Amino acid sequence: MNELLNEESRPARRPPWALLLLLVLSLAVVYGGFSTFGDQRSGTPGTATVTECDVGNTKYNRAIHCRGTWTAGGSLLEGGRVVAGPIQGAGPADVGKTLSVRVHGSDHATVPRLTTPIVLWALGGSVALLCLLGLARWWRAA
Repeated sequence: MNELLNEESRPARRPPWALLLLLVLSLAVVYGGFSTFGDQRSGTPGTATVTECDVGNTKYNRAIHCRGTWTAGGSLLEGGRVVAGPIQGAGPADVGKTLSVRVHGSDHATVPRLTTPIVLWALGGSVALLCLLGLARWWRAA
């Protein structure tokens, strides 16, 4: 009887909301890796010439934005056209070079590199695993 009173008088444990939120955010990072990987593998294979790259040099803008030209809609003899736009995955060392890319119409071109998806998978997966371990400890202690 005394044990029943102790269990009933114990306050209900609240779930660790910070861990749950961090788990959701880390899973979003993992999804971002799959999204980036999919973007780099979809589209039409082609080549693009990198014409310029802007490197952010402020505290809040460290991104690299490269632009270039490629042919969209087939070869120029078959009705294709030259398009200028952003090339994702290119860097300042690529200026003036012709790179193998995946062309997404006149929207953008993507250089297929595994670096970004692997980093996103590793970081997001590690944080998600740590969150799951924390949630498992919380669950066992309940």
